This record gives sequence, C-alpha cells and structure tokens, in this order.
Amino acid sequence: MKKLMDQQQNDNQQNYRYERKFNVLGLSPEYIEKIIKNHPAMFSEIFYKRYINNIYFDDYDFTGFYKNINGNYERIKYRIRWYGNFYGKIENPLLEIKIRRGYIGEKISYNLKPFEIFENVNINNIMTIILNSDLPEQVILYIKSQLPVVANRYARKYFKSADNKFRITLDTNISYYQLNGINLSFKHKLKDYDPVVLELKYDVEDEEYVSEITSLLPFRITRNSKYANAVEKLFLF
Repeated sequence: MKKLMDQQQNDNQQNYRYERKFNVLGLSPEYIEKIIKNHPAMFSEIFYKRYINNIYFDDYDFTGFYKNINGNYERIKYRIRWYGNFYGKIENPLLEIKIRRGYIGEKISYNLKPFEIFENVNINNIMTIILNSDLPEQVILYIKSQLPVVANRYARKYFKSADNKFRITLDTNISYYQLNGINLSFKHKLKDYDPVVLELKYDVEDEEYVSEITSLLPFRITRNSKYANAVEKLFLF
C-alpha cells in the first residue's frame, strides 16, 4: 500500500489539497451558515444538501484508528461511500481511499458494483461486491486484510468562495453504526446530537491566502475524524 501512496503522490500531485477542520459546539447550523455567507470571501451555497453514507474499514488491531488519534503524519483510510438513502439499493457506490500527509490529503475513488444495504447485511456480501468490482490488484490485496468496522451518515451542505479557491462543507445530523461479527448489523445506532463539523478545503497553491479566510471564521481549527469519533463512541476506546 505504501507503493500505491507513493505512486499517487508522483502521478497526481495536483490533486492534493489542504483540509482544515473545525468542530463547532453550541451553535446552531443556521447560525453557522449565516456566518459562512456573511464572510468577506462571499461564500455561496453550491450543489444541494444531501446525505452521505460511509462504511469504514480497519484491521483487527484498529491500526488506522490509532494512527489517527496519535496524529501520525501519514495515514490511509478505506471506505465505501454512497449518497441518498441509507437502506435499499445502492446504485452508484464508491470505494474511496483517503491518503493524508499532515493537513494535505487526496481521495482516490473507484466505482463499485451496485449492492443493497439492509439491517443485517452479511459481511461476505460487502466483501464480494468489492472483490468482484474492477479494482487494482494491490487494492484488492489490501482490502482483504481489512474488516468493515463502523458506518456513519450525515447531511452535508456545500459552499464556495466567489473566487472559486476555497470550499466549505457543513456536516450535521451525524449518526454512527457499529459493525462487527459476521452480520454487519446496523441496528446499533448512535446519534451525535451536538457537533457540527465545518471543513475548509483548498488547493496547495492557495495556502498563502488561507489566513485571510480562517482569521474571519470565529471557530478553532481542530483535528476531527468522523471515523475516529465513531470508533471512540461505539467501542468505548
């Protein structure tokens, strides 16, 4: 997997971007959205609000989780992502690989075959979908060493600055699901009622301008991983 990360760094350096996260407590999403829209960078809403669903993978020792909470410079995360309804037929699922080097990250996406999510989906169903999809051999070999650990679901809004250099996403209504055993039961659901996660994303070449954006956002930059949050809450780490 190190080989894949190095190859992507060499071939797709232009795809790397900064991702700065803000964990906002005690403020309503409506008030936060007002702050975003009143920013001098003239952020406006783009796309449309939609629900994002993820299934995250890790090994038996939760290596990915510990790398995250220990603040390792280089991290990699595998997940299945789809949009819209959580249950039912998933028409356009993706296998995503998130590669992080400090605050800089890149996302590599592969199309998966359609599948169905129900409350007691079998782990073999999920792995079969992945293994039967058109994926690079090294990705398949790596995913065989992983297990679905947790899932989450949240609503996301998208905003972009007037100069198109900076994008903000605003995540609310976050729910977590613990996945373990042969059957990936989605019945154990935990709703996170308070946090709103705001993320600022921009290309590497725009780092010199970022202070003009963050200095006028009344929030504190923090390390925040929805995957790590889910593991901590559901497995009581």
